[in-house]
Amino acid sequence: MTQPQLWTRDFIIVSVLNFLLVLVFYLLVVVIGLYASRELHATASQSGLVVGVFIVGAMVGRLLAGQGLDRIGRKRCMTVGLFLAILTCLLYFL
Repeated sequence: MTQPQLWTRDFIIVSVLNFLLVLVFYLLVVVIGLYASRELHATASQSGLVVGVFIVGAMVGRLLAGQGLDRIGRKRCMTVGLFLAILTCLLYFL
């Protein structure tokens, strides 16, 4: 009996995309508080609040994405999420 392969083309693509999305998220968490304090002249507590709201927003987004997985399917949800992530990252340049 042959076992299914783990390292398929689809698995590698999804793994790389997931790694890049998580990398962008964690880089934003690190930088967003510093940006708020330096560029927006926020206090330390306000910068901490910004980071906290960002993290809570990410958790709420994950809950909604879980419902979206059931409703519209995994592949379509991944495609829409990837498109939105790229779009919002490009909006940072504005």
